[in-house]
Amino acid sequence: MSQIKYSEIKNAAWTSFLLFLVFAAFASCAKMDDNGDLGGQWQLTEWRDKATGAIKATNETGIYYAFQLELMQMRRIDKGYYYLARFYNRGDSLLLGDIYSWGKELAETEGGVGNGTTEKKAEPAELTDDFGVSPDGKFAIETLNSSTLVLSNEQVRLKFRKY
Repeated sequence: MSQIKYSEIKNAAWTSFLLFLVFAAFASCAKMDDNGDLGGQWQLTEWRDKATGAIKATNETGIYYAFQLELMQMRRIDKGYYYLARFYNRGDSLLLGDIYSWGKELAETEGGVGNGTTEKKAEPAELTDDFGVSPDGKFAIETLNSSTLVLSNEQVRLKFRKY
């Protein structure tokens, strides 16, 4: 049986102490997410056009909304880019602030090689066809609980499940 040397114990203790300090530093700087049931990732299960009643997308389309702190991410699995927006939860409504696309120029060029642009300011109207966002960037919150989110505007009704 080999003996454990004092120097090995001392090194292990110092390593553990340093790891503890690193984790403590990150934990003390972390912001608390106070979004309640809204926080986390949501998968679209049904996108219904209010005017015609037609279903434009289902869970097979791969549309996801994610909420963390004050940021909302909108992405589609079949697209090579996504949108980030600052959002404001008013309890019965959701308002989008500044919206940015990441990687759109790269994804839209041949072979995925573009001019290197990764961030671009966007307008809510750019998200209408891909994500159901109205031109004014406003949604009514019809339902919100730990498993279901239903958002609507004048044009569409979007149902999500917590993912």
